[in-house]
Amino acid sequence: MNEKSKITAVAWRGLICAMAINLLGGAQFCWSLLGSTLIKEHGWTNLQASLPYSTMMIVTAFWAMVVGKITDKYGPNLPLKLGAVCECLALCIAGITDSWWMVMFAIGILLGIASTSITSNTASTAMKLMPPKYKGMASGIVTALFGWTSLYMSPLINKLLSVTSMKVTFCTIGIVCGVSIFILSFIIPNPIKYPELVVPVGKTEEEKDYSKYQNKISTISGALKTKEVWIIFFLFFCAGMAGQILVSQVSTIATVRAGAANTVIFVTLTSFMNGLGRFGNAALSDKIGIPNTWRTLFIGTIIGMIILFNAHNVPVMIFATIFIGFFFGGGVGVIWSTTAAVYGRKYVTSIYGFTTLGNSLAAFVGPTIASMCIDGSGDYTAAFITVVVFQVLGLIASFGIKDKYTEAEQMK
Repeated sequence: MNEKSKITAVAWRGLICAMAINLLGGAQFCWSLLGSTLIKEHGWTNLQASLPYSTMMIVTAFWAMVVGKITDKYGPNLPLKLGAVCECLALCIAGITDSWWMVMFAIGILLGIASTSITSNTASTAMKLMPPKYKGMASGIVTALFGWTSLYMSPLINKLLSVTSMKVTFCTIGIVCGVSIFILSFIIPNPIKYPELVVPVGKTEEEKDYSKYQNKISTISGALKTKEVWIIFFLFFCAGMAGQILVSQVSTIATVRAGAANTVIFVTLTSFMNGLGRFGNAALSDKIGIPNTWRTLFIGTIIGMIILFNAHNVPVMIFATIFIGFFFGGGVGVIWSTTAAVYGRKYVTSIYGFTTLGNSLAAFVGPTIASMCIDGSGDYTAAFITVVVFQVLGLIASFGIKDKYTEAEQMK
């Protein structure tokens, strides 16, 4: 194996630290459980319990553009410390206060800052330190673990709630996760100190950088002047439509479409397949290329939606959940390597901050359309058709990006 293709000890340390941090930083994936606890404790409405989470999604999107620039300039360590402190404070405040406005501040603002400060640093750091041929694998496995947080944290929260109070539960999760991430922020390598890993140089085909805008564009404002960033934004938006509907309303969909009485299995399955898809599709992009992976993702989602159209019993609904969950998660994993393929890995975190807005927009548009459909007609058919239309549009848009750009294209 070529020396430049070997995974160094520094890269392994970065990958392992990023994986551990992500496993500790996904408390928001348990919000359905945490929110229901607040409803029982304070007698709040479902809307009151959901607004902090909705606010958090907006904050994460815009904060990504800020923290991405900080990370690319100074490295991941400072933002990770900020994320650790904010996560600890957010959960502790939400647990001990009786004020809805304080919960809005804690979850909507502080946890939003924490979430992005953590996720925008882990995947990008691991990807920057890894050899180019492993960048998809690195971003995929790191983001997968973030999606799998609820697989262990939900049972843990349930157990704590059964033996102690809500305040102790919230504070325990916040302090343990926050302190652990703070410690790991000192251990994870700073890619800026390893330029030979971040921007590999050499003469072999494997070592060449084929990014179109490598070292030419380092800011969001510069990226906004190129058509590729808008294509990536649109790809992320289209890919997120089906998954965001599933994540937000899988229980209702399973009940309405398949007559499911126990919907816990669908929530768990969605989370598991989301994480598996993040890793599987990102790793696949290393083998078949980024554009082909996007096309596979959109075609797979279309097949999943067709299955969902016919999900009139639990087994078929399970099959549909597996399909859509896997390919939805793929968009989150592949978006990192897609942005790096066009703009290079050095400033990927800054530019990723804008492209992730596509997924945040889908998180608002998809569930809103689905809610309007079920409230208006009692059925999701119109929402499903809308999703399929966007998958077709995303499939078409995927032809606007490439894995590698020729020297002539790089000069344009």
